[in-house]
Amino acid sequence: MRNITTTPVKVDRASSVQAAVMQTAAVSRLLPHAVLAPACLVLALLFSACGKAGYPQAADGDLSFTWLESGAAPAGKCASFTGKLGGSLQNFGGIRLELEGLNSTADCPGCPFVADEAAELSPADAGFNSTTGEIGFSYCPRPAAAYRWRMIAMSTLNRLPHAVMTDRLLIVSPEGLQ
Repeated sequence: MRNITTTPVKVDRASSVQAAVMQTAAVSRLLPHAVLAPACLVLALLFSACGKAGYPQAADGDLSFTWLESGAAPAGKCASFTGKLGGSLQNFGGIRLELEGLNSTADCPGCPFVADEAAELSPADAGFNSTTGEIGFSYCPRPAAAYRWRMIAMSTLNRLPHAVMTDRLLIVSPEGLQ
């Protein structure tokens, strides 16, 4: 048999091995936090960009105005247009009247509105009352049996949208406006 001799190994400091083991354990406990913190930061930045979907709208909606009512009626050879606006009337810049002459008095609700005549009126020409928001004016369009029409109240502020009303039908006599 062979003779095996053992030689004792002298450790300089027993505490240095324990310290190394403890330091390794501490680093391994901090490692998930070191990876988790940047991941959370990236996720927070991604989700902070989420918001309401849709077209951007002006944050100062209290500066805009809307149509409350509108109407039209034949008046001799012309047509009389009336309306009332609500909201911030100090930003009202005028009216754009759009007309589509029709050969027939039959309405076509599904048909697109295609204006073939338009007029722009200043607040004074539109008979605008800055206190009540009412407008009233006459316009003489080209002769037709009926008209589809709409008014657009224009804003003086470029960042705000204009107030567009839905198109309406004005039926006149078979001979047109007389």
